[in-house]
Amino acid sequence: MKKEEKVLGVREDGGVGPFAWQVAETEQTLRTVASAPGGLTDQADQERPTDHTDRYRQMFSRLAPGELAFVPFFMLGDPNPSASRELIRAAIAAGADALEVGIGFSDPVADGPTVQNAHLRALAAGPTLAPALEQIAQIRAESPTLPIGVLTYANMAFGCGLDEFCSRLANAGADSVLVADCPLRERSELVAACEKVGLAPIFIAPPDADETTISDLATLTRGYIYVVSRPGVTGTDSSIADDTSRAPAQARAGAGGAASVIAPALATRPSLNQTVARLRERCQIPLLQGFGIKSEQQVLEAKQRGVDGVICGSALLEILESYLDENGQCDVDAAAQRIAAHISKLKAATR
Repeated sequence: MKKEEKVLGVREDGGVGPFAWQVAETEQTLRTVASAPGGLTDQADQERPTDHTDRYRQMFSRLAPGELAFVPFFMLGDPNPSASRELIRAAIAAGADALEVGIGFSDPVADGPTVQNAHLRALAAGPTLAPALEQIAQIRAESPTLPIGVLTYANMAFGCGLDEFCSRLANAGADSVLVADCPLRERSELVAACEKVGLAPIFIAPPDADETTISDLATLTRGYIYVVSRPGVTGTDSSIADDTSRAPAQARAGAGGAASVIAPALATRPSLNQTVARLRERCQIPLLQGFGIKSEQQVLEAKQRGVDGVICGSALLEILESYLDENGQCDVDAAAQRIAAHISKLKAATR
């Protein structure tokens, strides 16, 4: 009899609830990927670091002096597994230095409409966790040195069991995990589960991070710190929180989670530039800036700000959406070409 487990996913009515995943089938699929031509060869297995932050360190060391890392975000399985694979391959060929990938989920509270739609498309193609693990394993087989980070949500990670979830991500070839709605104050279980398998726990630095948050980030984060450009969710606008006078009346507090506690604005709260400077003073961990990175100018501004790289997601997913017909079918070749062209343009701005 096949072993089964319960993982939080989306019920037929669209709510959050348990899915029954066939673990034996998933593990057999990963073994098949590993043994297939071009799969995870013995040499690749030997090269896979026990400490998965090694790939991040090696990636940053390969960059030229002053060059930023460019990290695209894709939703695994969006708009379907086959198209998703081709789009990610095109992104890597166009110059991606690392990948951030999402796993379809029904309540992505840190994401704006564009990424929410990507979650829905991935979910419409069926259960998401097992295919996501397969796709991570395939990317790892084709790109042994490429850092792969997973962005997910607490219901999926905790519902699976943190130890089990992190173990599967690491075994599939992922290097880091960011649980978007897990604030720093709830970090102990996540950090412990990551440490057991050498997975890097990634946490978010809000643009107005306080001293306690910066201290916690410096102590707990591995691989890189995700610095968000502004309060709010992904992709809703391209403004950057440099000017404290433009701060909204309410903003997300510096608790290290993308969907953490809402706090009243403080007239003296730091700007993004100040937060980056303070992080630089307190730790040597690379800083990647995300949320609203869409243009060459924004990449250049991030470079001047002193971060080590940028993450771009919504802009790429908007391109993908423009190549979907009314039935959700994708002109994959055309979408891949446009996405690759945009990545090449933004990557050129990092140099």
